[in-house]
Parts: sequence; C-alpha cells; structure tokens
Amino acid sequence: MEVTSFLWHIVIANLTIFFIISLFIYKNIKEEVFKYYAVFKFFLLFYLIIKSGNIITPELNYLRPLNWGIQVVYNIYLSYFGISFLKLQNYFPKTIKHIRYILKNVLIGSSILCFITIVFSYTIFYFYFFTFIYLPFHLLISFYLLYLASKTQANERIYYFLGTLSYIVFASIAFILTITQNIYIGAFSAVSFFYIGILIEEYSFGYGLSEKIKKIYYDKLTTERKLTLAQKKINKHLKSEVDKIKIEKQVKDLKFIVMNSKMNSHFIFNALNSIKHYIIKSDRDNAINYLGEFSEFIRNILEIDPTKMISLEKELNNINLYVSLENMRFNNEIKLKTIVNYGISLENTKVPPFILQPFIENAIWHGLASKKNKNIKLIVEQQNDNIVISITDNGIGRKKASKLSFKRESYKKSMGIDITKNILKNFYENNFSINFLDLYDNKAPIGTKVIIEIPK
Repeated sequence: MEVTSFLWHIVIANLTIFFIISLFIYKNIKEEVFKYYAVFKFFLLFYLIIKSGNIITPELNYLRPLNWGIQVVYNIYLSYFGISFLKLQNYFPKTIKHIRYILKNVLIGSSILCFITIVFSYTIFYFYFFTFIYLPFHLLISFYLLYLASKTQANERIYYFLGTLSYIVFASIAFILTITQNIYIGAFSAVSFFYIGILIEEYSFGYGLSEKIKKIYYDKLTTERKLTLAQKKINKHLKSEVDKIKIEKQVKDLKFIVMNSKMNSHFIFNALNSIKHYIIKSDRDNAINYLGEFSEFIRNILEIDPTKMISLEKELNNINLYVSLENMRFNNEIKLKTIVNYGISLENTKVPPFILQPFIENAIWHGLASKKNKNIKLIVEQQNDNIVISITDNGIGRKKASKLSFKRESYKKSMGIDITKNILKNFYENNFSINFLDLYDNKAPIGTKVIIEIPK
C-alpha cells in the first residue's frame, strides 16, 4: 500500500505539472500538440482523482459508466496527441483524415452512450461496450499509429514508441490483474503498474516535447532574422512615410513578442525543475504550494501584453512573487528588501514588463546560490527626469561566479540580459543604461550592484 500511495502522489503531481505547462505553452505558441497533451493530462488526472477518492460509492453505482467514459476521452486524446506529435498528417494525409473522423465519432458516440446508461441506470451495457468494443478498438488504433510512425522519418519516433508502448503494456497488466482478481504482485498492486506506465509515458513524451520546444526557439531566431531583413527592405523601398511608420510598428511589436516568449519559456523550465525537486523528495505540501505560486505567476505573464508598459507597482509585485518561488528552493534564505524613494508613484510610473526578473535571477543563481545569508536590496529613485533602479546582492562577485558557472549556464545568463537590453532598446531606443559594479571590501568581493536607468 505504501508503494501504491507513493506512486500515486508522484503521478498526481506530475499530471498537474504537465497539464499546466502544456496549457501555458499552447496559449503562447498555439501548437496543437500541446493542446492535445493538456486535454489528455486533464482527463487522466480527473479519472485518477475520482478513482482513488472512491467518489462513486455503492449508492452512486449508476454513475459507474463515468469512470469508463473518462478513460475513453483521455485515450482518444492520446491518439490525437500521437498524430500531432509526429505530424503524421504530413506523411499520410488521407489515412489520418479517416482516423480523425473515426476517433471523433467514437468520442461522440461513447459520450452519448455513457449519458444514456447513467440516465437509465443500465451500467452493465456500457461496461460491455467499454471492455469488448472500445478497448480492442483503442489497441488497434494505437498499434496502427505505431506502425505508421515506423514508416516516417520523424526524429521524435523513439519517444513516441517508448511512451506509447510502456503506457499500453503497463495499463494492460493492471487491467488483467484487476479482472483476474490478482490484486498484488509482491509489494506492487495492480494499479501500481498503471502508475508506472504513466510515469514512463510522461518522461518519454516530456523529453520529446522539450525537443520540439528547442526547434520552436530555433524557428523564432530565424523569424527574428527575417524581421530584421524585412525592416531593412522597408527602409530601402518604402516611399510613403506613413506606411513606413505603420509597418515598422508591426515589425517592432513582433520582435517584442518573440523576445518576451523566450524569457517566459526560460522561467517556466526553471520552475518545472523546482517542482520536480519537491516531487523527487516526496515533499507533497511544498509541491502543492509551489504550484499555487507558480500558477499565479503564469497568470500574470498571460495577462500582460509584451508590447505595452506596465506599472512599476505590478513589476515589483511580480518580482516579489518570483523571489517567493525561488525562496521555496532555498529554504527561505533569500531576503529581498525593496526601497522606493519618496515622491515616486508606483502606480503611475510605467516600465516595460519583466525587465527586472533576469537580474534578480542572476543574483540568486550566480551570486548567492552558494552562500547561506542571501540578501538582495532593490532601490527605486528618481534622478532628474529618469528612474534609477539598483539591485545589490551580497554574493560571491561576478569574477568568482564566472569561474564556477558552466558554459551552458553562462549562455542562459547572457541570453536573459541580452533579451532585456533588446526590450529596453525597443521601448527607449538608446535612452537607457545598464551598469554592473563589482563591490569589494579590502579587495575581497562582497557582491554585485546593477544600476538600470530609464526615462520616467
């Protein structure tokens, strides 16, 4: 029972994480593969919560078809996911068109049948449909999609094979053990095998999806180059100054969106690693708390238009939320002190969105990570017609941090700062400055100070 409970907590946490991440990525880049995966994870999570919670009691036995109906839904969306994941419609357009049509009608028919059997309390009828009609159909479709996948040159095939086969094999073992009433094999219950299959499927598909995201990053970089070329052509060929201004604004807005999506995705994957850290430690409470904070941060990102400024008050609130997320990784060792000089209206002062987060992140991960007392002071003041924001940490200093950092980590750091510089340049042209100061005490490094100066 302990093994089953342990696996259940990991599976539920993972399903929640993958659902939120997939939904967020779909909202940002509109790739349907993430939509199908999010729906699949949602209904699988819904099914496991109902199943494990014994919500359908003997008195509510007439609702039993709901259990099987939900399984039909998430399995059909798993098939949709497989088609989109490998882009099988590009290889077999007619075949996939017929398969999609069949899946759609099975989903509709199953839902209607489930509703009828619940209304008329004819549970056994849907059980027969699910066991002797739908399950063989699902296995046939799954293996046929695997066969089609083997005929393609898609790089993601290996992840699809591993994820799908492990899910089918372990789910089948759980089903056979259940109907034969062999509930336990050693310390493993029948449902434990289902959980294991889900975990293998998640990490297989998760890795495959991460490869897709890398490709999307590459495509966005290509888009940026094309936008730059387009802007040059505009300057060269357009005669009408009005048309030139309109098109340049469109190009500028597209650049904002490209740069902002990079920063958002970078933070999401850092957060995902933090949540996995709690799951590995079986720290369920902290994982749930982190998910709550993380969801709020994501909602803030989604609500913000990257082409428009936000209030300094909202920017500082986002920083506080971000630091609270990082603090959960560092056992509340990070102390952030924010000082706003008298006369500055946080509500009326406007700044580009998420320009401070990369500097706070660098301070935490490159300057303070190896120290026990982690202090960050953020000061906002006005100098003439400019707003000056300074971020000071008591870290190990940039020189020592650069020696400890791997090349990959250094790339991430420079990428975050470079993106911020480009965002500021698009808002203020060259009317801003970012300066880094190394702080010393008797030649010993005692931290780093970043000074950002922008027009008010």
